Amino acid sequence: AGGWAVRRGVGGWADASGTIDRSGAGGANVGNCNWWSSGGGGSGGSVWIDCGGNLVGSGTIAVSGGVGGQYSYYAGGGAGGRIALYAANLSGWSGTLQTWAPTQANGDKGGPGTAYLFERTSGRRRLFVDQSSITTAKRAWLLEPLPSLPDATFAFDSIDLRRGGQVLLSNASWTVELASGGQLDGDRSGVFVARGRLNAQQGTGLHLSHVSVESGGRLDLADVTTLSSVYVDVYGELANARAVRVTGSAGRLQG
Repeated sequence: AGGWAVRRGVGGWADASGTIDRSGAGGANVGNCNWWSSGGGGSGGSVWIDCGGNLVGSGTIAVSGGVGGQYSYYAGGGAGGRIALYAANLSGWSGTLQTWAPTQANGDKGGPGTAYLFERTSGRRRLFVDQSSITTAKRAWLLEPLPSLPDATFAFDSIDLRRGGQVLLSNASWTVELASGGQLDGDRSGVFVARGRLNAQQGTGLHLSHVSVESGGRLDLADVTTLSSVYVDVYGELANARAVRVTGSAGRLQG
């Protein structure tokens, strides 16, 4: 079964020093001499904590996917879930966010989930995707295509992709926008795939492994941009950049 949803609203400050685990359950292993069956792992649930004051503590919030059954016919693992933390200030919180798909030897794996952190005092908006170095996992979708959001813009101060985390901007009419000074960041193992528009004109850099702009997508860069050790392929539109400098042995711009 999938992990269920939790929403907690607090008027003042909150201490998240314990563990909140809404991870998906593992799939069942069933078999006898006539037939074999393995159940798929459940997807991670969702946790939304909304504080009027500060959020502090060093706990763990987990919405990871469940392992697929591994009896004879291997079942797929569940995808990671969603975490959202809203507070006046988050500098006092140093906890762990677990949103990844499961580690399993066989069977398909789901994609990682996402963690969104919003600080009301500063207005800072951060998105984290961590795939725990599970190399065969799928991408994290920002959202499924929604008829109720025909044109939507998602603005972030930073998008942090770690340990192989991959993000897909799935809708061609949507925009992901980096705020002034914002970054596509992480440990340089992440991948961002855009079927819509990635607007990095005001950002300070693309510090990840790979940015892919698919046919129909668009990448907006600053007038003069340096791409340092990042592989960028553009099969859609590259806009606004007058000069692009590519550095580093892994750096490449193609399309």
